[in-house]
Amino acid sequence: MTIPSISTIQGYHDGPTVTILGATHGDEPGGVSIIRQLLATLTSSDVCGTLHLGVGNPTAYRQCTRSADPDGSLNLNRVFTDAHLTHPAPTHPDVQRAQELAPLLATTDFLIDLHATSLPSEPFICFGRDPEAHDTLYKYAPVAHVVTDAKQILGGAHLGTTDAYVDAHGGVGICYETGQWSNEQQLRTALQGVTNMLYGIGSLVGDPHLYPKPTVSVISTSGCATGNTFVFDPHARENWAAVTAGQLIGTHENGVHEYASQTGRIIFQSRAAHIRPGCTMYYIATPY
Repeated sequence: MTIPSISTIQGYHDGPTVTILGATHGDEPGGVSIIRQLLATLTSSDVCGTLHLGVGNPTAYRQCTRSADPDGSLNLNRVFTDAHLTHPAPTHPDVQRAQELAPLLATTDFLIDLHATSLPSEPFICFGRDPEAHDTLYKYAPVAHVVTDAKQILGGAHLGTTDAYVDAHGGVGICYETGQWSNEQQLRTALQGVTNMLYGIGSLVGDPHLYPKPTVSVISTSGCATGNTFVFDPHARENWAAVTAGQLIGTHENGVHEYASQTGRIIFQSRAAHIRPGCTMYYIATPY
């Protein structure tokens, strides 16, 4: 199977089929640098099974935009749904790219989709549901936090993410949030983490390092913008910052304050360029 911007290393030994994507969101470029380093160092003699590596959304990556769509109404990590994938003549470039990638993801045993956060953050792992099944992959990652969308708050009933699509076809998919996209040290740590996961699942020959078991949280609520700007309070700017119910989160465009509706940890804060009226700008996660 030939897919634009995807390279394949066929190993000399039997093993799993693994896919690693970077820049599924084009404004999160760090994953591409990790993939380039892997392609520069790995050969068929290193690999067991099949290893696919490449750029998730090459058009958005070239544009340095979250989505390849001109109006930004869709993004690649939300369109892996039956409605989009079966569309006979899609006009949105992100849907077109999803249709290119779907056959590859449907035959993937393990997916590592590399993402990054807008604001400072500890690296973490996220996926839709079933932490026990995903433990086979994330236990080899150097992260302290894992978050799931078991309550279907982030994606609703049709999550549409790369990892959910792999899960639905019998594989194990994760999004690896590698930290703030501009943090070079975190990217180096993420490269070590990806390599360690490949050892752990038998994609590379070698013994993995075992890290302390991460805490598992579930997305429990979210907050939406009322205008085109929102200023996060200093304590709420960093992913995984602890917040208590009633604590100030930030201030909307019209000067109205936003307060936490429950106690937990704030994650996925939107950068200023992504704030839009009615769109989610943060989530709060609580213990699973």
